[in-house]
Amino acid sequence: GIPAQTLDVLNKLIYEEFFTKSYTQAKTVEMFFLDKDGVNKLREIGEKLSLYSTSEGTKIILRVASPPKYELVVESNKPREVKTTFEKTLKRLEALVKERGGIFRA
Repeated sequence: GIPAQTLDVLNKLIYEEFFTKSYTQAKTVEMFFLDKDGVNKLREIGEKLSLYSTSEGTKIILRVASPPKYELVVESNKPREVKTTFEKTLKRLEALVKERGGIFRA
């Protein structure tokens, strides 16, 4: 048969490929407020977005690119979940910005 050492290596590679692979979807968006409290509103939106419920193994990240540009990133080990979570999060982000009187461009 196949030597034990070779089986261990194959099992490790198969596990990494099928069970630990990470999928990502990202998009740069513009968000800004014209009032003096804009920075606090953006911070509040970031906090609310981080509380947005996702399944285990899925992360939502909002990074500053260079204001007013931000990068929305969704990571998961489930490819279908990345797309649906990303679309829902993008809509939620737009709603949060507009609720507070801001301007959002995706």
